[in-house]
Amino acid sequence: MRGADPADALWWEFKPSFTQYIEALPDGAVTHTGARRRDEESGLDLFCFEGRPPLGPQDERFSGTLRFTGHQQMLDVCLSDPRIEGEGAQRMLFVGDGGDDGWELPLAHMRPQDGPSGGPGWWEAILTEEGTDLFMGRYLPGDSVGRVLRARSSMRPREHAPAARS
Repeated sequence: MRGADPADALWWEFKPSFTQYIEALPDGAVTHTGARRRDEESGLDLFCFEGRPPLGPQDERFSGTLRFTGHQQMLDVCLSDPRIEGEGAQRMLFVGDGGDDGWELPLAHMRPQDGPSGGPGWWEAILTEEGTDLFMGRYLPGDSVGRVLRARSSMRPREHAPAARS
């Protein structure tokens, strides 16, 4: 594991059906503190989180906040400062709630994706039981919350974009 490089980034294709649902609400909003790119061909939104120095040899940290709001603020899902812990097929994706207290939730198990649909470097984020709390039980453990690509921010995400999903 190398140290933090300002060009290091995590690109997250957060669950497209959820993102589209929020944006279709009259008061729905998707806000992100980093870069957001939409692949015109697939319609996928890719959210970029910049790399930060790791805490240990099996730890990768990123900065940024992705927030989904709607239903007169009754729906407020905040995914802040993602962190990947572990190596090989035993990786876990953690997220914070945007607060300063260091609270983290083990949101998803990471499953490598290979081949034409996933492309090189893509990982499927599979929701944990703890992660279901963020979505008030709407999604179940084992459901996908999208894919992540660990890459250089200078890479064009379109070159690595997976096929459209829901």
